[in-house]
Amino acid sequence: MLKQIQLSLPFKFSLLALLATALTLAVLSSQPSSAANFAKPPTKTPTPTGPTPTPTRTHTPTVQPPTPTNAATSPACPTIVNMALNKSYTSSVAASGSYPDTGGTELTNGVYGGNFADPAWQGRTGNYFQTVDLGQNCLVGVYLINFLQDTGAGIFYPDRVVFSFSTNGTNFTALPDAIRQGSSGQYKATANPEVTVRYVRVTITDPAGWIFEDELEAQHLPTPTPTGPTPTPTNTATPNVNVWEGSFIQPWLTNGWTSTQWSTELQYMKNVKMDHIIWQWTVDSLPSRMWTYYPTTMAGFTQTNSNDAVGISLQQAQIKGMKVWLGLNWTDDWWNHYANDNTWLTNEFNISKNVAQELWNLYGGQYGNTIAGFYMTMEMDNVNFQTATTQNRMIAVYNDTANYIHTHTGKPVMVAPFFNETYPGSQNATQYATMWGTIVAGAPLDVVAVQDGIGVGHATVATIASWLSPMGTAINNARPATQFWVDLETLDPDFTPAQVSRVIQQIEAEKAYVDKVTTFSFNHYDSPMQGHTTEYNAWKAYTDVH
Repeated sequence: MLKQIQLSLPFKFSLLALLATALTLAVLSSQPSSAANFAKPPTKTPTPTGPTPTPTRTHTPTVQPPTPTNAATSPACPTIVNMALNKSYTSSVAASGSYPDTGGTELTNGVYGGNFADPAWQGRTGNYFQTVDLGQNCLVGVYLINFLQDTGAGIFYPDRVVFSFSTNGTNFTALPDAIRQGSSGQYKATANPEVTVRYVRVTITDPAGWIFEDELEAQHLPTPTPTGPTPTPTNTATPNVNVWEGSFIQPWLTNGWTSTQWSTELQYMKNVKMDHIIWQWTVDSLPSRMWTYYPTTMAGFTQTNSNDAVGISLQQAQIKGMKVWLGLNWTDDWWNHYANDNTWLTNEFNISKNVAQELWNLYGGQYGNTIAGFYMTMEMDNVNFQTATTQNRMIAVYNDTANYIHTHTGKPVMVAPFFNETYPGSQNATQYATMWGTIVAGAPLDVVAVQDGIGVGHATVATIASWLSPMGTAINNARPATQFWVDLETLDPDFTPAQVSRVIQQIEAEKAYVDKVTTFSFNHYDSPMQGHTTEYNAWKAYTDVH
């Protein structure tokens, strides 16, 4: 996983520099079996420090979640949720020169503002209206626009917001006044049933001072949430907690893998009784990267590899009778923000919904039975989420994203938190277990696969039961449908493969408390594909009799 390692300061930075170089080589290499790849450990990051102050918002484009596959649309409508994204518009009153509409794009470019100094906002005084041209007729049911309030700076929410719609740009039909959503600055109006729309107009009247706005959106009505039980993981075989049954894999390792190489790797896994593989992420949403490991049409993202790595992995897993969990978007900015910046957090999980829908649209039809579910990549720890505010923010985004995935794909979701029992000021095992009971009570997570921390020195074989036992109990009591897995680490703190004798000790110490055992990472530390034949043979000798 993206493990947190506690290192001395000089060694920490030299290690990160080494890993950055290794990662670059991996992306450029088309032969993962090269000597360079044998030497590279998966990406690592430093141990988290205490809560990070909320930073000034960076201008990460917000990619809206795509349209549910069963939403009613006219044939020409785009297949994204926000049909106004990047569409042209006119304004009856120009934005202030002090708070301009830069490039005439800020109303629909998908970038949400932070504080009042953020250039994503455009500012006006007095009454005005704006009209967005969707470019074609579409069925629209939900209308949204976002405003800022900072009364100390003289910026206020509007007194009245009215949406209206038209098919010809001349004759508009008004909807009931838009309603502000909770404590946010988002105003919403709804048309149910949906109506055919090409032009969307928003009218702002009776302002008390400055009006700052950023995003106008036109969406389909949401698909009703199924009334049946929450989806459960698709693997129905009886778990064998005496062995590892799967592995996380980081996507840089697979860059350029052919069908033959994927087939070989998955066969090695089957040989040692594994039934699943977990893509740790399929999208990198760091603003300086914005890349995918599969063909994408998401605005602002590009595919980084030359082949469809995700598609090939699903094809070969289907042939082998294995399951694939699809990791969503990962960003290194997680270590800077955590849940301290709610705008940033919400935007990242909006991207997660977009990724899940795009992956399902691409592969669900052919590989629906092979896709086990979706993995949400942001790893919660026992250091940075100790307040009710940060926990509630995570519950909100987990709940929203999990429900979206359940509704639109019918597949379960997984998370993989971690802990460090030696970090000063961190939650102890009881506190951490209580937190996770609260989280699953508020968000329908289907699998919590906690990292055991033994490989990176966060726990020991002697202490791991004291963490797993209360955590599993708390999760089961709060939400019995949630499965509790352990993500067993098969590495040593120096990023070399652990002795098989030690990982057997881990299994023996952990199996009584969990529903299933997966790893970080067979593929990186125990596969002959990466030169680890000795470890593989020792592990196979064990699995042959278990």
